[in-house]
Amino acid sequence: MGRRKHPKGEAPVGRSSEEWLLAVASVPGGCPPAWLLGAVDLLPAPSCCRFSWASRLHLQSVREACGHRLALNLGEGFLRQDLVPPVPNPILALSHLESLAHSGFLFSGLRHLLRCREASSCLLEAEPSPDGLCDLLLGQLPPAVSEDRTAQEVRASIAARLAALIYHYTPPRNWASAVETLLRLCQGQGPELKTLLSKGGEVAQLLQGLPELLPKTRTAQQLKAGKMNITKLICQLLERLAYPPRQASLLLQISLPMDRANQVIPNQSDLFKQTLRALEGEVWCKGDQSLDVIVVEARKYYVMFIEGA
Repeated sequence: MGRRKHPKGEAPVGRSSEEWLLAVASVPGGCPPAWLLGAVDLLPAPSCCRFSWASRLHLQSVREACGHRLALNLGEGFLRQDLVPPVPNPILALSHLESLAHSGFLFSGLRHLLRCREASSCLLEAEPSPDGLCDLLLGQLPPAVSEDRTAQEVRASIAARLAALIYHYTPPRNWASAVETLLRLCQGQGPELKTLLSKGGEVAQLLQGLPELLPKTRTAQQLKAGKMNITKLICQLLERLAYPPRQASLLLQISLPMDRANQVIPNQSDLFKQTLRALEGEVWCKGDQSLDVIVVEARKYYVMFIEGA
């Protein structure tokens, strides 16, 4: 009994979409370049690599498709702006980005680097659930002392204020630029590169390996010359952590006191400002100190807290 013939474009039962894609690609004329460019967008980087091996005729098309996908996923952030052209191997660049996205090593290294720049800062992560994010924020925003209400009542009120702030918040088009603006307003500059490398640990490992990561950026390449722009590094590492940055967004930004908020968080509605002012009275009792909170929404929530004088 002969093998069943499958209609054109229909994947055989029991075979994965990747196996079917490779089978079609191995047939001369069975996979036109236009179809290839669209199909590559659906595959992870390792599958794109195996796909490119199917035929020498497809190698250039796969590389072009991966280059297009790379540019699309990077959006308008600092990785895209700071690329060292040309990207010699976009397939490998995608592999580097996908393998480090949301990784524990990158998160830990970035958290320590941020703390080196701002001693009173911290970077936390929460699973993508509203309850998890609320618990994390409430843990970092202790209620102000009040004689009229219990701590439990103030905590419930703070949770409601946070939910209202998220609802009324208007995110910027380029979330990475908002992070850079905030870091530039903070006073911390961090130690010199030699000092960080001499201490060893995760930060040293990260800074030593960063120039070899694809896609290469000018900021990362400067590390080889002993130069370090720690603000740009933090922004680029945050984009790698939240890859693809085009699909990430700023869920919430809080700055206290209100005078600082008017400077740091522009283009917000009156309802947002009113809610933030009400939150200030419930959580903030540190005099002239400032507090900045940024919540990046990707596959997880990444929350940055910075306290300043």
